[in-house]
Amino acid sequence: MWIRPNFDYLIDQEKLSPLGCVAMVSDFGNALSSLISVEEGRFINADLSMEALRAPVDDHLLLQAQTMAYDKGFGVVKGKIYDSEGLVALCHQTILLERN
Repeated sequence: MWIRPNFDYLIDQEKLSPLGCVAMVSDFGNALSSLISVEEGRFINADLSMEALRAPVDDHLLLQAQTMAYDKGFGVVKGKIYDSEGLVALCHQTILLERN
């Protein structure tokens, strides 16, 4: 999914940096690739890590994410973030799942 943050400032008129945009988009992986609907249960992301490979050249970012769930109530989200020139960052989330 292509994502473009539609605001310039995150806090107190401090301009959002290009890598700040990448960090923000890295947090969307669990929602983008969710395995369960709200009716089936719920989940939280317990942690998030992002490895920036380079700064993006523009603010249009493509997020590809895949969730893998396990029987013990947890899962892993793996994501890749691209700009118009290629791979920008990798992201990983641990999620805790509770089915209804």
